[in-house]
This record gives sequence, C-alpha cells and structure tokens, in this order.
Amino acid sequence: MRKFLIIILAVLIVISVVDIPTAHAGSGSVSISGPSSISPGGSATYTITVSISDAYVATGPISWSGSGINSGSSSWSVSLPSASNGSGSTTVSITVHANSSGGSGTISVGGSGASFVGDPAEQNYSSFSVSGSKGITVPTPTPVPTDTPPPTDTPTPTPTPVPTATPVPTATPKPTPVPTATPKPTATPKPTPTRVPTDTPEPTDTPEPTDTPSPSPTPSPTPEPTPIRPQDWDDVIPVIDAVKDNVLSIDMGDKTKVPQKVFNALKETGKTIDVDFGNFSVKLDGESLGDSIESFNEVDLSLTMEKDTELSAMVDGKDVFQLHFVHQGQLPGVVEYRVKVEGAKPGDVLYLYYVYQIAGVVQGMERVVVDEEGYVTFSIYHMSSYVLTDKIIEEAINNLAEEDKVAAEVEAIIALSSQEPSEDTELANEEKALQTQANTETPFQGVSYMIFSISLLGVALISTGLTLMIVKSKEHEKEKLIAMNPEE
Repeated sequence: MRKFLIIILAVLIVISVVDIPTAHAGSGSVSISGPSSISPGGSATYTITVSISDAYVATGPISWSGSGINSGSSSWSVSLPSASNGSGSTTVSITVHANSSGGSGTISVGGSGASFVGDPAEQNYSSFSVSGSKGITVPTPTPVPTDTPPPTDTPTPTPTPVPTATPVPTATPKPTPVPTATPKPTATPKPTPTRVPTDTPEPTDTPEPTDTPSPSPTPSPTPEPTPIRPQDWDDVIPVIDAVKDNVLSIDMGDKTKVPQKVFNALKETGKTIDVDFGNFSVKLDGESLGDSIESFNEVDLSLTMEKDTELSAMVDGKDVFQLHFVHQGQLPGVVEYRVKVEGAKPGDVLYLYYVYQIAGVVQGMERVVVDEEGYVTFSIYHMSSYVLTDKIIEEAINNLAEEDKVAAEVEAIIALSSQEPSEDTELANEEKALQTQANTETPFQGVSYMIFSISLLGVALISTGLTLMIVKSKEHEKEKLIAMNPEE
C-alpha cells in the first residue's frame, strides 16, 4: 500500500512540473464573389476576400484555369501589424476571360498561415492551411440556323389547244353602183405667214474645272507604350509620384541594385513598377511591401541559373532549372519574378521548390505554367536557392502533388514582418522549417513528454532516490527543450 501511494505521489509531481505546450490553431477562410457563368468570348471580375483569425500572418497564390477560360495567377497576403495573434483580411480583384467555344474553369485560392504558440517572445509557431475555389461555366454558343432555300416555282401547265372552228363560206358581194362625180370647189389660197426672226441664243458659260480632291492621309497605328529607360534609380522616384495608372514599366538594363528610397516611394504611394532586366523581370508592388524597409540599404534583384551539382543531388537530379539569387535572406516584401525558361514549351507545368541546403530540406512553394512567350511567373519573400522541376518531389514538405495545393513560406513572412535581416538568416529559417515539419508530424508534443516522464518515473521507482531522480529528470527535460529551440 505504501509503494502504491508513492507511485501516485510521483505521478502528480511529474504532471505538475512538466510544461506541456498547447497547440494554438489559427484558421483562414476564403470568399469568392462573382458570376458563376461567363458568356463565350466575354469576361467577368471576381472579388476574393481572405480572412484569418487567431493568427499572425498568412499568404498564398490565386490561380484560374480550365477548358473554357484563359489561365492566370495572382497572390494575396495578410500580416497583422502587432506581434500577436489576431484577426485580419485582404481583398483581391481579378478579371477572368472566357474563350469563344465554351467549356468550364475554376478559380483556386491556396496558401498557409502561422499562429504564435504560447508566448510570442518565444518565437514558437504552428501553421494552418487556407483554401477555397469557385467553378465557372462558359455555355457552348448556339449555332446560327442555315437559311431555308426558297421553294422552287411550280411550272405552269401547258393549256390544252382549242380546236379551230370551221370557217363560214363568204357570201358573193353585190356590185356597187357608180356614183356621179361632184365638181370640187376651188380652194381660196391662205396668206403666207410672216416669219418672226429667231433670237440669237446667248453663249453658255463654260464651267470652271473642279479641283481634284487630295486623298486623306492614312492614320498611323497607335504605337504600344515603350518602357522608359532612366539613367539611374534616382530618376525613377519622381516618375513614380507622377504615374497615373498605378503601374510603371521601366527598363533598367544591368542596374539591379534597388536603393531603399525606391521601396519607400512605392510603399508611400501604393504604386507598382515592372522592371525589365533582359532575360527576367521583377514586379515591385508598394501594397505588398512590409514594415521593415528601413532595415535594407539596397537589394540586388539579379539572379543566375547555372546548375550546382550539390544542389542537383539534393533533389535527386529532378531539377530542370536552378535559380540562384545574389541577395541572400529576407526581402522587404512580396516580390514577383518573371523568368525566361529556355527550351520549355507554352503550357508546360513546372514545380518551384525552395532548398534549405544546410538542413537538407526541400519545401514546395508554387506550381507554375509556362506562358506563350516562354516565361514562368512566381512570387517569393526570401532569396536563396530554388529549383524548377518537371516532376513532383514526393519527399518534400508540401510536395505540390495535389493540383490546387500550393504552399507558402510562412516562416519567411513572419521574419519579414518582425525581424531584421542578419548573416544567420538562412540557417535560422532552415531550423524553423525543420521545426515546422516536426510540429506537422507531431502536433501535440505534450503526449510524448508525458510518456517520457512516466518512463522516468518507472526508473525512479526502482532506484532508492525517487525524489532525486525526478528532479534530475526535470533538469534533463529543460536541457532538451533548449537544444530543440536554439533561438530562445
């Protein structure tokens, strides 16, 4: 009986001293408003609202495709200004164009979000997914009926000939008596009329020759707008303030280093610039920039696509293209890249993966389609090493196996909103990715802690120093937690 009481007491002590973390589950919802049907050859505007609750940040892509509509893509993001869980939302408008032959399509919204677990200062996060879709139909056009040919005229029947009547014999004429001739009276001659002289006609005026009209000049076609080519980034800032349509196309040649003042001008005005660098272009949207711009003196947007053998080995040689960015670490906001993929055909599907080279982890980011000009478009928040594959990497985190499942790098956005860049940014992100994977596989770690504590209790019962073993067990557990969360 005494041993039983000791066991019960030990269990109560373990439960009271073990810190069992609680899962903090955020959530997100998607609302898509707009018509469910589009006329053949027409277009429609859809409003997409994404809301999050009990969370700190979320982001993801928007895509639309199908047999009856033209494909397209966009993105969304929600980031709360304070470093705590809460609620927020964002609204994005898109325009979908229908083809002229009918069919169907789908608008898909995906993404991921993050919530603080426990004290925000401890930087522990849990992730959740956000998804939604809307179907669109494009009716098959009704064929125009063929004109009915006019009926053929019925021929008029030939009349039956009437028989000719037999002629009546002509009677013999009687001789006519010759009359006596009456003398004709002599006619009185008529006076000859005096001729009136005819007026001489006045000469008709010769009409003046009409001037031959000169042909009107053929109007020249309106040329397409050419991107402006400023000498330096200092020349771009006044143009950003003056642009009227909120989007400015510029050609900066090899000037890929964007200074902080350009990001500030975009953030203040909410304008967008589309910068052409030759074989790739970058879109910077002022509404997608975060609050950490002051932490960046300048950002080099250039990239190379030379293959690295070590990186290829990490993805089992499935990489078709590699993307290596000069800038390393977080970006001041969401940046959209449009990259030329030589050898790919329009309509080819590629998969974008982010490779944590130090941790050896591969994470799926986005499913992209090659456009008619041989480019792919994607959005990133962190610059390091990426690969584009034509096959799904099954063992990757968020492996993009499902068509509408598109993952987002939530940890990078959290760092974007609350931290300044440092030399250890990539290593810290890789450790967070591993921690995220561990949280996904074992979302309730408290269960494993309790089992471990009970096993320690069994050892303590065999030992004569039950109390001492419980204390040492607690100290060992704290050291293990510190090792698993080095950022604390």
